[in-house]
Amino acid sequence: MRVVWTTSTGADPRLTRVLPGPRADAVAQALVGGVPVFVTATDPHYDGDCARPNTHDCGAQMVQVWDAATGELLRTVPDVGGEHLVAATVDGRTLAVVCDWSATPKLVDLESGVVLRTVGVHQDIVQGLAIAELPDGPVVVSVGFDQNICISSLSAAETLVVPAGERLDGLSVIDLDGRAVALIAGRESVGLWDLELGGVRIGSIPVPRVRRIASWPGADPLVALLPWEGDVQLWDVSAGERRPCGVSRARLSDGIAGVVADDGRRLLALGCPEDVRLWNVEADRAAGPPLVGPTSWCALAVGGPGTLITLSGADEAIGIWRAGDDPGRPDTPDTGPMSTVRCLTVSPDERILAGCTDGSVGTWRLEDGARDRTVGVLPARVNAVAAVPLGDGVGVIAGAGDIHETRDDALHRWLDDGPDEPVTVDHRGEIRIIAAAVLDGRPIALTAGCDTTPAITDLVTGERLGEKPGDRMPDGIAVGELGGRPVAAVSRFIGPF
Repeated sequence: MRVVWTTSTGADPRLTRVLPGPRADAVAQALVGGVPVFVTATDPHYDGDCARPNTHDCGAQMVQVWDAATGELLRTVPDVGGEHLVAATVDGRTLAVVCDWSATPKLVDLESGVVLRTVGVHQDIVQGLAIAELPDGPVVVSVGFDQNICISSLSAAETLVVPAGERLDGLSVIDLDGRAVALIAGRESVGLWDLELGGVRIGSIPVPRVRRIASWPGADPLVALLPWEGDVQLWDVSAGERRPCGVSRARLSDGIAGVVADDGRRLLALGCPEDVRLWNVEADRAAGPPLVGPTSWCALAVGGPGTLITLSGADEAIGIWRAGDDPGRPDTPDTGPMSTVRCLTVSPDERILAGCTDGSVGTWRLEDGARDRTVGVLPARVNAVAAVPLGDGVGVIAGAGDIHETRDDALHRWLDDGPDEPVTVDHRGEIRIIAAAVLDGRPIALTAGCDTTPAITDLVTGERLGEKPGDRMPDGIAVGELGGRPVAAVSRFIGPF
């Protein structure tokens, strides 16, 4: 077999190193014994959702220390882990605080691998950790569902509990006019809490339901907020003003981090399900194409100037990236898909049609792989795509899935390169299978979804022509010709063919 053409643009030159190995959920950079390391924390996960359930213990918790230069595993601390992880140096020792889906953060000595003690006195799920430098020494700030802010000394077993009066989510600490101030997301706003005054609330940012907060190093009053709903917002905390920010929140985006480029410009990194988007905050524009590599469902951490660290549990790798506007190669978003291709077909006019997880339906010329155009964008991931002759042209049809509370019952139709003309086919919120054919001169689609009834739809009129009920959900359909007539072969889940 030989590759005639491919949409791949090759390895991204901004990816300077890949360290394989960890299946983990959080990452931090530190010095342990004078050696630069990456610290990772692993949270248990359900083996039914794991792509490689037989290659590791899906229920294991651990903190691991990796040599940042070689990727060598230096130490494993078992039975402690989670998705929340911060690291700090206290009295010459490098410590980590880690917490899983529980109310009990734990303090770990990374040089000895000893779990020293628990941190904080929460009564419900912890939702965020951050390190702050106070005049009396470093502290870890933790917040959670119990409506309490815990300010815990890392050098002594002392904790100050500050009631907030509401459930708390995201957390970040900034230097505001020389004072350590915690930004903590509540239900209706993001509160500003002066840590040096013992956790006194000194203001708020009127943005509700924020899940992640990012800041930049140094005395920088700028913060980025990632709400549960809506796009990323940029705020100047000192002035109490919202700044322009054109980066759109992608579905299921989770990680967010502030990166300083080599020349001092502020960049915002936004983790999406398959890539990481960089945004130039100063110019309010994209900082090159997305980072694509070991970036599937990744955690983010900031290294030195111009360095971003990604940790992908799905890819089982740490990536070290050069973060800046110049990607080191032309920005060519039209040469390949911007997300994972889920389905392919060849159209009668010799084009490749691809449906992607970001909802796009793209086309490439079969002859040489040149990008043709994007047919359209669906509101959810594309599960199936097909094409059928339509007079002298081509009809393209696609069906979407059900993702992140976005349900799409429509069969999307593009007739002769025209606009999308969706028609509801009612497969319980999802179309999983599409087969196309021409029946008595009429282009039709045979579709199936989450119900047990495949349906036949006239592609031109949108009329439902027929259906074939059954007692089990279809999981495969093929259309062919038998005795001069189009026929469909249908297989059903744990049932007859």
